[in-house]
Amino acid sequence: MFDTRLEVLGRFPALERWLGPLGASGPVLPVAEQPAVLQRAAEAGLVHSVSNSQQGLWYICNCCTCSCGVLRGMADLGIANVIARSAFVNRVDDLLCTACGLCVESCQFEALSLEDTVRIDEIRCVGCGVCVSVCPEGALSLGLWTRLVILETSEDEFRKEPPKHLIEIINAPTPPDIYINILRGMAEETPFRIKIINLETRKKRSRLGHCPGIRMDMLTEGALSLTRDENAEMQNNARALLAILQDVDSVHVTSPSGSDFTFSVIPLFILHCPPFALIVWP
Repeated sequence: MFDTRLEVLGRFPALERWLGPLGASGPVLPVAEQPAVLQRAAEAGLVHSVSNSQQGLWYICNCCTCSCGVLRGMADLGIANVIARSAFVNRVDDLLCTACGLCVESCQFEALSLEDTVRIDEIRCVGCGVCVSVCPEGALSLGLWTRLVILETSEDEFRKEPPKHLIEIINAPTPPDIYINILRGMAEETPFRIKIINLETRKKRSRLGHCPGIRMDMLTEGALSLTRDENAEMQNNARALLAILQDVDSVHVTSPSGSDFTFSVIPLFILHCPPFALIVWP
């Protein structure tokens, strides 16, 4: 049974202004103790969620559809955007699944059903990961929802307008969280690229990675062509860099070509509790 006492992982100024003294009550747990609390919440089958707002973080909550009106609204009414939407979707390995049904019992959004193996309703699945934690065979995993859209090109013609099928994807009721554009860098198509960027960012809710001028050798000889071992080495190097930056306030970058800038690297706090991780930046 999960201990229901209040444990404060961190204070958020916006919430303190709203709740007054109540918002600032209770001692804040040391960062080192916070992952254990999240782990206990996960083992109890609670859903991790954070507020969904463009500016500021109001709360981190671990709850269930029985007690939480917000999560129940998602489960019963399909109000998917009431909290910050997970960028993950559930996947099942049919070879590992034994159809034991534990994941179906744990799912609070009725997104799982049993046939020969478990089946996932991708519309109802919110990517919370509760079912992943209870699967004894490791048959379930969270992965990013991705969609590849290949636009037609011609060496003799320059594109001017975004194609209809791309506009429909961007204007869908649940648009992508992240766009990564890999486009030709020729000057003649600059207006075309600007139109796509304006479509992707007009609602100010999605993140954008824009990569004009991508060449084929960048894909065949760059990071995307790494082997599994090379990719693991790259990730280890990234983790080593994060460890170095753990107690660093800022980084000053210079280069022989003339780059000279400083940026902050201080997160408010980092919570890591597999399969959940949360980094809150100032």
